[in-house]
Amino acid sequence: MSRKRAINAKCKDCIYDPCGSGKWRQQVEACPSQDCALWPFRPKSDVSRSIPAPGRGDMARAGVTGNSAQAGQLGEGGADG
Repeated sequence: MSRKRAINAKCKDCIYDPCGSGKWRQQVEACPSQDCALWPFRPKSDVSRSIPAPGRGDMARAGVTGNSAQAGQLGEGGADG
């Protein structure tokens, strides 16, 4: 059994409720057990994978880019003195 299949099987065994709403993958995606060692590796749909990880994109949303950061450094006694 592959690692991916083993994680899928464990997550399904842990949280899937056939009487609950949604299919097993939907229930696993909504898993609230963030303290579980497998939580970051649980099966996710393509939509949830496209969401940026925490910490990524925060600076871009704030308007800070690599060029902006460098420009700020220049204004603090860089090329202009």
